[in-house]
Amino acid sequence: MQTNGKSKVVIAAGLLIMSLTMACNSALSPILAEVGKSFPEASDASIQIVLTLINLITLPMMLLEPMLERVMTKRNVAILGTFLMLAGGLIPQVLNTALWHLYLASIVIGTGLSLVVVTSSSLISDYFTGLDKSRVMGFQSIFVSIGGTIIAKGSGTFTANWGWQRGYLVFLIAVPIILAIFCMVPRGEIPAAEVSEGGSGIDSSMIYFGLLCLITGVFVATFNTNLAMYLDRKGIGDAGTAGTVASIMQVVGILGGLILGTVVKLFKRFTIGAAIIVMAAGTALV
Repeated sequence: MQTNGKSKVVIAAGLLIMSLTMACNSALSPILAEVGKSFPEASDASIQIVLTLINLITLPMMLLEPMLERVMTKRNVAILGTFLMLAGGLIPQVLNTALWHLYLASIVIGTGLSLVVVTSSSLISDYFTGLDKSRVMGFQSIFVSIGGTIIAKGSGTFTANWGWQRGYLVFLIAVPIILAIFCMVPRGEIPAAEVSEGGSGIDSSMIYFGLLCLITGVFVATFNTNLAMYLDRKGIGDAGTAGTVASIMQVVGILGGLILGTVVKLFKRFTIGAAIIVMAAGTALV
């Protein structure tokens, strides 16, 4: 893959900055309780769909993303995805009187998120190999957590001070990220269509790890969709508190990324299973 004269350090920095939005679903976790107060006739499930839709729309859009690569370079797909997250955050500034307005915003945000997630990993594989690839992917997990920390805390602060509609303005972080991707990541080329010579089966280990990742996703989604409502109904805190709690979760993720190598050496193929047990223990403390 051509680098257009850009050094690998600059490219890596651009891809890591791109990753800051990959935990953007944490932005909506602190605002759900306040959204519920604005729509008292709506059920808890209806309010939680505001966040759940982001996750639900991600899978089908990931499957459709390769079609975009036939007409756009991967970098431009990533820019489009980041722009969609920005657009989704701006929708509630003008459309906020009905729940379907927020559902629309979530669909747009989820679409953008899926494009960024797919192209981010793909671009790392395009420009880096071997040890360099492992290092960049390790740093990526840290940057995802850093972005999640900033987004969760920012959303909670905006919501606590200026209302849940302004909580969405945390997606303005996408503006400098778009500029960074444009300036630091090579444009790339539209790949030629490849003819498949035969199907490949799914290894049983892939199914195993896929199920573990599914369980992990359930834990995270349950935490995010219930956090703000739980704190509000227990009288523990407001959206600002929810943002702080969500950001702490992301900060711990940074520490986890730093010690991941040691943990993998210790638990090997049982690493994800051990992580699920730790998550379950944390949930049981509530």
